[in-house]
Amino acid sequence: MISLSLANPTEEVITLTFRTSKVFDGSVWIYSKDGEFFEKIYDAKDYVFIPVITSVKVEPYSSKEILNLNYSTSLLEPGSYFIKAISGETQSEATIDIGIHAM
Repeated sequence: MISLSLANPTEEVITLTFRTSKVFDGSVWIYSKDGEFFEKIYDAKDYVFIPVITSVKVEPYSSKEILNLNYSTSLLEPGSYFIKAISGETQSEATIDIGIHAM
């Protein structure tokens, strides 16, 4: 599971307004630890969104999930990977470790 959230670290309620039902207008990629590209996980350009005003309210000191992905591949070997989410000028990155699970 990969999820993206908007975080509000302030004391005020923040309301964001979007021109379509597309709240996350970006892409999510996975890279190996050495920075080599592995796979595109999600790209908003690959989807059609309803042209409707969408508002997202984020309460003070909380977060709101804006994208939830079920990602699975048998091609990932044990090791460390970077998940990068990019939207416009904003980029976020997380590291994941894949290991072998024996029963």
